[in-house]
Amino acid sequence: LLASALTGCVHMGMDRKYSGPVSLPEEIKEEYALNVRTREIKDCFLEDNRKYSIRKIDFNYEFEGKLNEIGLLYYQSKKEGKKPLIAIYTPNGGSLLPAKMFASNFALRGFNSYIVKRRRDPNKKELDSLDKLYLVNDALKKNIRDGIITLNYLLERDKDIDAGKIGCLGMSRGGMDVISLAAVDKRFRACVIALAGGDIPECLANVPERGIVRLRKDFKEKTGLSNGEYRRALKKVVDSGPNDL
Repeated sequence: LLASALTGCVHMGMDRKYSGPVSLPEEIKEEYALNVRTREIKDCFLEDNRKYSIRKIDFNYEFEGKLNEIGLLYYQSKKEGKKPLIAIYTPNGGSLLPAKMFASNFALRGFNSYIVKRRRDPNKKELDSLDKLYLVNDALKKNIRDGIITLNYLLERDKDIDAGKIGCLGMSRGGMDVISLAAVDKRFRACVIALAGGDIPECLANVPERGIVRLRKDFKEKTGLSNGEYRRALKKVVDSGPNDL
């Protein structure tokens, strides 16, 4: 084993007792059986070459009386026939360069792909609001809803997508989004997840990311609760994170 570790990859077998994923409860299926109308706001070419084109697409949808806007970078292969589709979810903040490299690579190989661009929710208050810390589950549900509606929109828009070959890739925070989305929407047939957490309350109570540290400090000053008490409070209300679905 030591020799293998020093000279190459070590392959570990799957858990023989694993019997496959459990079925989603009916109430969750019903919650995400979404039938909403979308409206395209912008569709413009950013780049066009022999193998693929890149478009910037913005669209919105209304849900429970609130307008929600979604932005994509869409890489569309020029290969003939039906094409697989890959959704790419990015880390929270930072450069889009790694995601763009993946998308370009997929497009060169005949796959369509899209990068989900994160943006501030106009329906939410500023992040330093104390109430926002108790709305974590609402934000998790919105991420899933956005993902389902985005896929609905693209399948309706582009008839060259092979609906039986849809996958997703997520890194860090994007990996957490992918886990929850793929758990709910079975049209995603394959997923690759990198550097993602699973326990949302544990992450929010302990991760050293600057923005979350700032929120945590503000929360502790206003409530007097410790990290552990905050984590336990979140566990009571969070039911839509990666570990939950």
